[in-house]
Amino acid sequence: MSGDPGAGDRGVEEHIGLVWSIVNRFRGRGEDLEELFQVGCVGLLKAAHRFDPSYGTQFSTYAVPMVLGEIRRFLRDAGPVRVGRRLQEVAGRAAQARATLVARAGREPSLAEIASEAGLSPAELAEAREATRPVLNLTAPASDEDGAALWLDRVAMNSGVDPADSIALRQALTRLPSRLRRIVELRFFFDCSQAAVARRLRLSQSQVSRLERQALLALRRGLES
Repeated sequence: MSGDPGAGDRGVEEHIGLVWSIVNRFRGRGEDLEELFQVGCVGLLKAAHRFDPSYGTQFSTYAVPMVLGEIRRFLRDAGPVRVGRRLQEVAGRAAQARATLVARAGREPSLAEIASEAGLSPAELAEAREATRPVLNLTAPASDEDGAALWLDRVAMNSGVDPADSIALRQALTRLPSRLRRIVELRFFFDCSQAAVARRLRLSQSQVSRLERQALLALRRGLES
């Protein structure tokens, strides 16, 4: 940490528990948690060496995306072999079921509908979605009209993307008007379908779709500014 050579070591020691809390997100996926912990500690060390209090945020807020990003890069670089064939097949069935439902109903289906169409249990679908979840780069063009999942609560840094972008994202989220922020929270933090959000907020689904695109555009602009 800038200005104090010993501050970085203290920051690492004080936030070891933070690494474990992130590693535990991968529990039940067949990963070696001890190995992921070591990888996460590398991310924590990087955060400690790069953090500057002038960023105006807590160290833990800065460190989380770096630790998570380090782990996700490790899993990504290891290749698809880390995602079992069964989970890949389940994910493929789910993708086909979703496409069928969208074509049939003209709207984004719920997870329960996808599971039913694919002949899967909700637990199987959730496991496959988690295992095959992509790394997110919000600086890429946003195209969420097809319901592509943007996992705003688990921003993972790609190589070449400034780790501060995740902090900027969260700050941009707090600057959204309350209705837009609520739509983002329901859609991407709670994985609600557009139809469910519309019912909850007493809006039409087309209004939710329009406001969702508006919110995502505002978030992207917040990252780019």
